[in-house]
Parts: sequence; structure tokens; C-alpha cells
Amino acid sequence: MINDILAEQTYDVDTVSGATFSSSGIMDAVADALESGQNESSQPVDSDKDDAAGGENGSESGRLEAISPLKDVDGFHPQNVGKMYIGEKTLLPCTPKGIIRILEELGFGDLTGKKAVVFGRSNIVGKPIAKLLLDKNATVTICHSKTKNIIEEARQADIIVSATGQAKLVKKEWIKEGAVVIDVGMNRDEQGKYD
Repeated sequence: MINDILAEQTYDVDTVSGATFSSSGIMDAVADALESGQNESSQPVDSDKDDAAGGENGSESGRLEAISPLKDVDGFHPQNVGKMYIGEKTLLPCTPKGIIRILEELGFGDLTGKKAVVFGRSNIVGKPIAKLLLDKNATVTICHSKTKNIIEEARQADIIVSATGQAKLVKKEWIKEGAVVIDVGMNRDEQGKYD
């Protein structure tokens, strides 16, 4: 259905496979199709934008609620967050779900009694991964900028998830032998390249 919509419109900036497109035109067409219900699949939300960035729904909460919970691929809609926290089946935030998958692939499917330390308390990664780790019976500690003794917390961890956006926060000396460290932060170096 989206291909039909895109085929009816003219795009004029970038050349892809012999056709010319503008990214804003594509995004407008996709957003129109999603909002009109012509596509029953998923709909991403850019929750990093603040109100000053021109969010047309006002607050972040308003933008999140404007998305159908059935199309919320990030699991940010308040209904999906609530369902996750009470243990009902729902769309889960993709990064935390991916972290659990990585742990399973590494042979850490049973986290019962494991100590997990999460650095970061964001609604995007920190809090949801803490919940998913709890669901796997791990003992979870969330560390943030006000946490005292973060080094000691890290040294006790079987699993460390760093989701702070601060490059190289977790030091080698903090990690006990056999611990798994997953850094999901996206950080840029001095040249603006991702670290």
C-alpha cells in the first residue's frame, strides 16, 4: 500500500535505483499512510526531540499518545509501558529487548539470582531493561548520576548494561572476571564520529 502511495508522488532530491526522492517527501507519505490506517504495521517515534524541536503534538507525552499503541514499534506509548510493567503481552522497547536477546545468545538465558547493574535511568533503555532483567529473575540495581559507590556496584555485577550516553563510563577495573558488559550508548568523539 505504501508503495502505491509513493508511486503517485514526485520526489526530486536523491537518486535511488533510478528514481529521484526527497527524504522529507518519503517521510510525509509514510506518515500520511500510517495515520490514515492504510498500513497496519508499525510506526516509530523520535522521543529524543523536545518541544522546542517543533513537536506538533506538544509535549513528548502528547506525541507518544498520538501514536496508536498497536503501531508503537518502540514500546513508548503509555499503554504499552503500563502493560510491560504489569507483565501483560505488549510491544517491547526494541533496544532493551535486543539486550535480552544478546544475553540469551551468549548463554545467559537463565538470569535467576544474577546481579545486574544498569547504568542509566532513561525511559528509553535504562528503566525498561531493568524491568526485563527483573522479569528474568535477575537482581537489578539502577545506577545514575546521583548513585554513591557506583564502582562497588559494578564490581559485584554479573551483568552490566551501560545506557548513559557517556563514552567509556565503565572502566576495565570495575568489571569482575566472567561478567558481561553491554554498552548501548551512542557517543561521538571530538571529530563528531561515533565512538
